[in-house]
Amino acid sequence: MVEAFHSALKLDGELAGWNYRMSLASNFFALIDYGRRSGTTENLSAAFVRDPARCDLSVSCQ
Repeated sequence: MVEAFHSALKLDGELAGWNYRMSLASNFFALIDYGRRSGTTENLSAAFVRDPARCDLSVSCQ
């Protein structure tokens, strides 16, 4: 999933800007966090968590 944020493109096919990509990632994980707090994502694996040590959007994913 993080790779999709890392390589997100604008409509013209160019790489999206840093702020836009960070916003995508932040909003995505906020939605996951909300789903967990509200109990609507009971079937979502607990292994699906944000792991800042694994991948930084400013560099390629490992």
